Amino acid sequence: MDSSHLLRRKWPECLVVIAIAAAVGWQLFVPPLIGIADNGDFPRIMGRFDIGYLSAKYEDRYYYYFLSKYGIDKKNYWDSKFVSSQSLLDALAPPVNRLLAKPGFFDIRSVGLVHLALELWAVWLLLLYAPVTGGIPRAVLFGIVLVVLTDVGYVSYFNSFYSEPSSFVFLLLTLGTICMTIQRPVNQALIGFCVAGLLFVTSKPQNFAAGIVLAAFSLRLCTLRADRAWRRACACVAFLLFSGSIYYYTLTPADIITKPSYYLSVFFDILPHSPAPRQDLIELGLDPDLAKYSWS
Repeated sequence: MDSSHLLRRKWPECLVVIAIAAAVGWQLFVPPLIGIADNGDFPRIMGRFDIGYLSAKYEDRYYYYFLSKYGIDKKNYWDSKFVSSQSLLDALAPPVNRLLAKPGFFDIRSVGLVHLALELWAVWLLLLYAPVTGGIPRAVLFGIVLVVLTDVGYVSYFNSFYSEPSSFVFLLLTLGTICMTIQRPVNQALIGFCVAGLLFVTSKPQNFAAGIVLAAFSLRLCTLRADRAWRRACACVAFLLFSGSIYYYTLTPADIITKPSYYLSVFFDILPHSPAPRQDLIELGLDPDLAKYSWS
């Protein structure tokens, strides 16, 4: 695709990006704010940045309410050993937070703004390089992108400390760099795809398998050019994505991922639906008096 063709297609993409920015920005930044309540996962991310809750009450912290304001204090620091590219995005939020909150406080909208900026960048790449031609097909593409990427089901996660938003925006960025690499098979585009793919894979432990798929797809990109240097570059990207995915999986701490899942399975799923909770706990090798913690 030559540059003159890209320029002719520039204005429609700009309008879609502006529309998405306005719709998402309205939801995230204009009261009443939207976001996701904490189910207990927030501290493993926000603890690294000295961010903590303003209330000590359980009901004020978890499940019931979305919180937009937090406190910043050294005593809140906690290194959970949980590795996620979400931490990189949250590390960009403090400078923005200084514009939104008073000293000692953290406004969740600063994280939302970082997520929105990355989403818009990914959307720009997707629309600019998507292999969709013709007026009607591209109009349909624009409509789908506008509706999906402004949906509250996705947008609400931007105002949170979950790793889902980084998984979402880095997936979009990965798709955008794939389209760019297909349209412009140059080393810069390939490197962009590699970086975006690794950030997507390392956003959540569940994504490690997707890294293996992306590694296989990298080998498919070898067919875009016939020269040996390009094929070697694609093979190198495939190796980085495959080995990076496997290594990332080994970094997953059991205390943060596996053990909490056991707790949720027993006290949020098994016991609430059991006719004999105490007997079930005995069969699981647990103290039957723990039945009082069943979420019912």
